Amino acid sequence: MNFSGAAPARRALRGKKKEQKTNQMTLDAFIDSRNYMGALTYLKHLSETQTEVSTKPDGTHSVPKPIVAWTAYCNFHLGLYEEALDLYTKLAAEDKSPAVNLFIACCHIFLGDFQVAREYASRGPRNELRERIEFFVAVRLEDETRTLQTSKRGGSIEAMIEIVHNQLCQASVYFISGKFNEALEIYEKLMKEGEQEYPAISVYHSYCNYKLEFYEVAQGVIQRYLQENPKSAIALNLFACINHKLYAERSNSVELLKAVEDSDYLTDYMKKLVSHNKVVFKRGEGALQTLPPLTELIPEAKQNLTIFHLRNELTQDAYALMRDHQPATPLEYTLKGIVFTLIGQAQGGAGMSPAQPGSEGGASDDSHIRDAAHFFEVMGSDPNECDTISGRQSMASALFLRGKFSESLKYFESIDNYFLTDDIFNYNYGVALAAAGKYQRGEKILERVQGDKIRREDYAYINWLVRCHCLSGHPVQAWEIFTNLKDGKRKNKTIDQKGQSSPLNRGRNKQGREGDEDEEEEDGDERDGQISGAGNITGNLYGVLQLIANDCYRTGHFYIAAKAFDELEKLDSSVADFTEGKRSSCVGVLYNIMTGKTQNRNELTDALRILRSVSQTGLQPEPISEQYARQIQRWMQDNPKVGQSMGMSGSGRQGSVSGGSKQQDAGSNRGGSRGGRNSSSNNNNQDQRSNSAQKGNQQIEDDQGGGFIGGEDDIDGDGGDEMGRDAVNDDDDFQ
Repeated sequence: MNFSGAAPARRALRGKKKEQKTNQMTLDAFIDSRNYMGALTYLKHLSETQTEVSTKPDGTHSVPKPIVAWTAYCNFHLGLYEEALDLYTKLAAEDKSPAVNLFIACCHIFLGDFQVAREYASRGPRNELRERIEFFVAVRLEDETRTLQTSKRGGSIEAMIEIVHNQLCQASVYFISGKFNEALEIYEKLMKEGEQEYPAISVYHSYCNYKLEFYEVAQGVIQRYLQENPKSAIALNLFACINHKLYAERSNSVELLKAVEDSDYLTDYMKKLVSHNKVVFKRGEGALQTLPPLTELIPEAKQNLTIFHLRNELTQDAYALMRDHQPATPLEYTLKGIVFTLIGQAQGGAGMSPAQPGSEGGASDDSHIRDAAHFFEVMGSDPNECDTISGRQSMASALFLRGKFSESLKYFESIDNYFLTDDIFNYNYGVALAAAGKYQRGEKILERVQGDKIRREDYAYINWLVRCHCLSGHPVQAWEIFTNLKDGKRKNKTIDQKGQSSPLNRGRNKQGREGDEDEEEEDGDERDGQISGAGNITGNLYGVLQLIANDCYRTGHFYIAAKAFDELEKLDSSVADFTEGKRSSCVGVLYNIMTGKTQNRNELTDALRILRSVSQTGLQPEPISEQYARQIQRWMQDNPKVGQSMGMSGSGRQGSVSGGSKQQDAGSNRGGSRGGRNSSSNNNNQDQRSNSAQKGNQQIEDDQGGGFIGGEDDIDGDGGDEMGRDAVNDDDDFQ
């Protein structure tokens, strides 16, 4: 942003002619070389010797105390806006010069007090500086009426920006609004017309290319500038950020920041910016110590602190930062979408479970989920983002959250090749496929997830993978997931010296609560290797069992369904559907043998054992089950050779179980169908949207640039990365 014109006029010092010339050149040399710290030292010397710097007699920028005016000017350019404001306020009180009000307005703009800046600007003389201030403030306050009034006074916006300083002001407005292409056009035009006269425009040009992710172009432009200005702190900082984006872990960006610290005339703002970027380049090291004080000064600090909280699962802390924040850049929209999705899920507003295979469910009525979908849609539909990877990922997230899974697939599919090893992307893509009824493809994508935390602890993921296995003809794999989880729970059970459960585990709800997946009740025991007592299985694992039982029954995988219903009956014998489902499934095993759908007689033998097993409270098999068992046993005696071609046990790998018929005999259909309803309504409550937000997009996961979060390594505080190459998500934008 350029508010040129805020400098006091220069005139020779009072005194002897020779001394006037020497001192005038000294002050000019400091100012022209942008050595404002040196200029302050010089002015302090003048103040101590009570020598004054005079002003021009035309009164354009007349001030009564030139030393104070120049001191304020140098403080302003060093980023010490509060110190400059104090000095200008004193000048205004003593001199009553209208021009000082414009300088005060400039200080308030850089302090973020736009309304106050407008008030002071209205007291100043009407000139180009005032027009620029009023135009800039109107845009920042989103006051379209004032913006139009300002442009009309200047004839038109086009006429107003004919002057170089006005064009720079317009470009800064575009930049702050995230319209980097428009800003770039202005900078390119100015570079063609007078690059030698305005070399710093090259830095702005490089900034825009950096924001547009044209890192090689940005690097070339800034390198040329650094050849002429090797100690420019801002240029060195930008070069370090570009280097970080291009080379990620292989970059020497932290070392490059040391060059920034050693550069000439490092302002207080630049010192804070360097400390901010060090945190980013070190992937969040020291974030909690460095970033909180910078959130109001550097926009990217708030973004990066939010991503740090998300990475450390501090969702409420992230929400506190984003709740009232008005997003303006693509990264901010993505981050807010991720945070609101997580909050919506935590509050249970994102529970959506397809009632039948292929069902797409309905959108949640939770306000946080609706808002999250809106934020993702804004990002995904932006003309500058819609064809980018992050833009497509955001649109996929928006459709996903609204339950439009089939529509989301075209966006997931278009960027799949970029995320083959990204667990969060594969998680969300796989769930979308499964929710749209594409179970075989969903199974393959969900299997690409490798992270132990997701595969062993995230029951939304586990439920969807189990459903895909069951409905893709691989029920044994689904059963193995359950047995592995069950064995893991048993091994992790906390036992005190008396063999009792630890008091820390007592009082847990048997149906389980979010965050309690690893807790177990104290009153279960084991019988014959089977789980006995609901306390040994959390509510989440209980849901996995129901899902296996009902989905396998529905698809004719009766043997696995029988095993699952048997476990469920042992957990809660009061549910008649479990007993009926077990009986019907065992009859289904006989049906598959009789019709040749499976040749594994061992399955029938095990089904007979299951029929005669007792619940945890029963003393003997239930009469109807015993009747079925006798009939199956009689059939086996009458047909001793049927099903003997395969010798694998029923608990073997996938080949031991037939994939199945979708038919059920009339007698068995009742139990299975009821169980199916039970499963459909209860099992996937963990929310399919496991989700885009959750792990961002990312968008907030890792951006290809490699910052420590979901954005980029911004250099000037105008943030704008994506959530992921991932989203959510995962580098940082800095300025």
